[in-house]
Amino acid sequence: MMRTGVGSVAVVIAASLLPPTTASGSGGRRAFYLAVHPRQCLIATSSTGKHPFLVPCSNSKHNFEVYALGHGGWGHNGPPPYKTALAAARSICVAAFQRLTGHAMASTQGWNVSWPDPGSESARYGDKIVCN
Repeated sequence: MMRTGVGSVAVVIAASLLPPTTASGSGGRRAFYLAVHPRQCLIATSSTGKHPFLVPCSNSKHNFEVYALGHGGWGHNGPPPYKTALAAARSICVAAFQRLTGHAMASTQGWNVSWPDPGSESARYGDKIVCN
């Protein structure tokens, strides 16, 4: 199961440089949730699982915009307990938001974060943090 923490509303920050692609109903191609990059926009639902659709940010159906990547500090050994990992991720994502926008996140904005599950994902991606 993908580990994720969620704020109240997805943050809208960057425009995507991705060209339009095609996929069933979304106008995008699938990507593994930890292989995304800043300035990419995603359509992610429970049915897309760990492989959301990458779409241009001009696609009004997108519900996530990747604005930063970071490292949680636990290396390739698997994440710490959820609350500990979420606290580290919050610090990384909120600081990145402020650095990118020049101001603190408003109470009407929110954020989403993902990090690798223990096992093969942690072995490959380590402590990667994806801020949306």
